[in-house]
Amino acid sequence: MVDKTLDDLVSGAPAGALSGSDPFETAQSGVSKGGVMSQVATYILGALGDTDGTLAANSDSKFATQKAVKTYTGQIVAAQDAMVYKGVIDCSANPNYPAADAGWTYRISVAGKIGGASGVVVQVGDIAICLTDSTASGNQATVGANWNVIQANIDGALVSTDIGVTVQGYDADLAAIAALTSAADKVPYATGAGAWALATVTSAARTVLDDTTTAAMLTTLGALPAGGGSMSGAITIPAGAVGTPSLNFTGSLTTGIWSSAADTIDFSIAGGVAFRLDSSKRALLGSTAYTAIATRFTTSAITPVVQIATVQNPLLLAGFTNSAVGPIMYFAKSRNATIGSHTTINSGDTFGVLTFAASDGTQFCEGARISVVSSGVPVGNYTPSYIDFLTSPGTTAPAIGVSVKDDGALAMGTGRDNIFNANRHQTPRQYAAGSLPTAVSGEQIASSDIVGADLVSDGTSWLSPGVKRATAANANTTISVPPGWAIDQIFYANTTAGTVTGGVKIGTTSGATDVVAAQAVGANAIGVIADANVLLKLFSRTVAQTLFIQPVTSWNSQTVEFSFSLEKVF
Repeated sequence: MVDKTLDDLVSGAPAGALSGSDPFETAQSGVSKGGVMSQVATYILGALGDTDGTLAANSDSKFATQKAVKTYTGQIVAAQDAMVYKGVIDCSANPNYPAADAGWTYRISVAGKIGGASGVVVQVGDIAICLTDSTASGNQATVGANWNVIQANIDGALVSTDIGVTVQGYDADLAAIAALTSAADKVPYATGAGAWALATVTSAARTVLDDTTTAAMLTTLGALPAGGGSMSGAITIPAGAVGTPSLNFTGSLTTGIWSSAADTIDFSIAGGVAFRLDSSKRALLGSTAYTAIATRFTTSAITPVVQIATVQNPLLLAGFTNSAVGPIMYFAKSRNATIGSHTTINSGDTFGVLTFAASDGTQFCEGARISVVSSGVPVGNYTPSYIDFLTSPGTTAPAIGVSVKDDGALAMGTGRDNIFNANRHQTPRQYAAGSLPTAVSGEQIASSDIVGADLVSDGTSWLSPGVKRATAANANTTISVPPGWAIDQIFYANTTAGTVTGGVKIGTTSGATDVVAAQAVGANAIGVIADANVLLKLFSRTVAQTLFIQPVTSWNSQTVEFSFSLEKVF
């Protein structure tokens, strides 16, 4: 008997042929029941079955196969990284982590380490969970970051609440004491935070320590109580040292009094010498050595009785009083050599000096001085005096530069020559024509030839104020008139024995005659150009004007000097 296909049956059977109570009995003669069922299944699977594991068709007329359903649901679990139990791991041999995806879970069956010899210690029942998909097998260093280990069994384990309750927590002091080696007459003592050492406590020391009261201890020691007491004889103490003064203070053991040498008292502050009184009854503040200052006062250096030596700001005098009086520093002088005794001073005695010195790399050398010198003996309650300000150019000793005299006059120089007298009248130094000093541009002096005549220097000559000289002319020359200045008079002097041909002309441009048209200049002539012949005197308020001095015809080898008397009008 040959089986026919379901298509054959369907196509050849009359309508309703497969709708009987047993289609496999009534379908068609010659077709076995098993064959029809197999064909029906194949037909339905081919026409209606869907093997796509993603179920992308999303159809109501198809059904998913078992494999498709399994694939689809498996993807859902993997996509959610759900925990999937994969089995147990024996960690007795410290195995590596297995290859895994996120969510794969293993339970530890035998204690050891997971992740190799340097891996995580695990106990039976602990759980290892993979955190990252496609994690390869590896040790703690390579893939350990992709795994978490959950401790399951903490029975009997030490927890944080036990520390300080049932067990002693770690203590650096206890550890340091435990590391010491005990011995007779030794007790531990702290040398710092968490650091301890052994100190010796002798039987003699214990005779004090076993006393129960302070009085008993003092009796054992033979000492006076802190509240004071009486004793006979002098107290002799060790000399001490800068960092360990013999007399110090509670809480400041490096601050106190000691002695660095015979007949010397030192005061230490925080382990450093702050003040010293030496055997010569000299006082040093801020230094332990005297600083000799080379000065011009004497042939030898000066060693002061009181010395203050600091990095900066060594001295401050501050007064706090509800009055007009401020701090006062006194300088006093007596001619008596006995301290506290008086003898009248002489005129010319110095009774107060402030000197200023700088180092040359070896010693201090004086550079300036403020000195108070008596100009007579005391009268009544006061002493007539000068205040001299002395400076040095470096090659000679400081000398008087400025002096304030006893009458208030301001003077200069070693002779104390007045520059302003007591009435505040200026008195410049006077010179005769034959003794004029070297001309330095800008300086001003007075002439003794004419009382009250001032002279100023242009760097070459001494002239009256407002006079401007042109260089000696034996060729064309110029002179500049400053802005706002006007010509008062023009003077000339021919220093040669000839005549300037055609005379001299002066103009505001080369060749011009708008200032002076033609001024005759004879042999050895000296004179002033008449006012009527000076055609233009004022030029500008804001800019300088250059004037051209030229011969009308020829200089004729003559040398002529010109001086312009100018006045400021704007």
